[in-house]
This record gives sequence, structure tokens and C-alpha cells, in this order.
Amino acid sequence: MTLPEPLQGIADRGPLMLVFLRHFGCTFCRETLADIARQRDALAATGAHVAFVHMSPSAEADRWFVHYNIADLTRISDPDKHLYRQFELDEGSLGTLARPRVWWPWFRTAVIDGHGAGAAGPNWRQLTGVFVVHRGKVLDSIRHADSTARPDYVRFLTEVLERNR
Repeated sequence: MTLPEPLQGIADRGPLMLVFLRHFGCTFCRETLADIARQRDALAATGAHVAFVHMSPSAEADRWFVHYNIADLTRISDPDKHLYRQFELDEGSLGTLARPRVWWPWFRTAVIDGHGAGAAGPNWRQLTGVFVVHRGKVLDSIRHADSTARPDYVRFLTEVLERNR
């Protein structure tokens, strides 16, 4: 597996946790940014690097990374979805992304937690995932089945690294 720079260089030097986002109108993607921001010290303590892949223009993405105080983390804009295809991330159907089981988590995230009720982006059907990559190999992954997925990033990364020592 070959990643674009700077991701390839990072993954060659040490473990890289790649977090794929949908779009910045997605309240769950903003929740992901907040989760990573809150867990950044624990994630850094694992020795792994965290990077994001998104489909938005860099200027739009920069605004959100600044908002969540993680502007220093690596991020790649992939509007043509090359990396999404390389990592075999599917698109969800309207039924998958807007079914009733999504409504309460959306309300909690958008309204109660304050991440806002943004508008759907151009690639609103794109599903997301998290991958731990090192030296050209995917060590493990989480492929989200719908937009509400909220993994424990620290636990996932710690377990992956323990298994691959």
C-alpha cells in the first residue's frame, strides 16, 4: 500500500491511525473531531500519529480543525475519494444513513452536545472508518456501518498496537 505524502513518511516511521471523515456538515464528523481532540494526549501516549482524510477543500477543513483545537494534526483533502476507494470504504444508502436508529444520536450530537445540524455535503453517502497503518500494512480497521459510529479511539489503537508488537 502506498499513501500520499506526508502520510507515507509518517506510516514508514511509526504507526499511523487514519481517521476518514464524511463532510463537515456532518454533525457526527464534528463529533469525531471533538472526540479526537479530547483524547489527543492518550492517543499520543501510544506513540502513534493521528491523521485525517476528508473530501472537503482544505480551507473549509482548516476552519473545523481550528475550531476543535486540532489544527496541528495531519490532514489530507481527498475530494476525488482515491483513498476512500483504496481503503474500500463504501457508500451508504439513504435508508442506512437516515433510518430511525440514527435520529436520536443525531439529535444528541447536534443539539445536546452542540455540534450543530449542518447541511449535507456533496458526498453525504460516503461511509467512514479508522485504519491503523504501519510500513505499508493495515494492522487493523473499523469500517463504519452508518454515520453514528463512535469508536473508542484510544482503546482501539492501544489494542491494535499491543497485538502487533
